[in-house]
Amino acid sequence: MSPLSVLLVVSRLLLATALFYAVTETLSSTSLFDPGYTLTGPRLTLGAAALSGLMTVVAIWLVFGIRTRVVATLGTALYVGHITMLPGFGAVDATILAELALVGAIALPSILFGGGRFSMVRAGWSNVI
Repeated sequence: MSPLSVLLVVSRLLLATALFYAVTETLSSTSLFDPGYTLTGPRLTLGAAALSGLMTVVAIWLVFGIRTRVVATLGTALYVGHITMLPGFGAVDATILAELALVGAIALPSILFGGGRFSMVRAGWSNVI
């Protein structure tokens, strides 16, 4: 077992954990369904729920290792969209920059090298169907 394979598995699972955490943080917020939570009315709440659903699907695909490069890139983009979509993003502070840098650093090995040898579905859906 090479250190790169271990790094790729750990990177993939940490990114999935970060996405799951962002989803649970959003959905467990008691103010999510409060009309005062949104900036532009109910559309943002619906958008936050849809974005959370997409992030959940991406996290599950990362756990199984399906199309890891594309899915890790998509997951990183969704995480950045999630951070910028939430209310309270008026000013960029050190905490937000640290979160974005951490998720980017976690996703970088998966984006560059793929899911590694321990992906359950290594060639995407072509081996499944």
